[in-house]
Amino acid sequence: MFTFVLICNGVICVFNCYLFWQLLKLRKTLRQLGNYLEKLEKKIPLLLKIAIFNLRQSEYKTLTVRKQYKLLQQKKTQILNLVQFLNWLYKKYRTSTLFKE
Repeated sequence: MFTFVLICNGVICVFNCYLFWQLLKLRKTLRQLGNYLEKLEKKIPLLLKIAIFNLRQSEYKTLTVRKQYKLLQQKKTQILNLVQFLNWLYKKYRTSTLFKE
């Protein structure tokens, strides 16, 4: 009977040692995960700032392209008006005596 109790206590002790070893491994893994998450938390604001900067930069480029397009449209309209005016002048004074020799 005494031998049986010693064997059971030995098995329980080995099992407890195994569980303690697993607990230490889990603690180490959780500590590594915590350190990794802290590094990510430190990097995320920087990455977020970079993403916001890139977004603002693309918005600025879009805005400048729109302004340039608007200016080109205005110049196109002005040139068309000038061409129409010159065409009208040409038609009006083509038959005029001013240009005849």
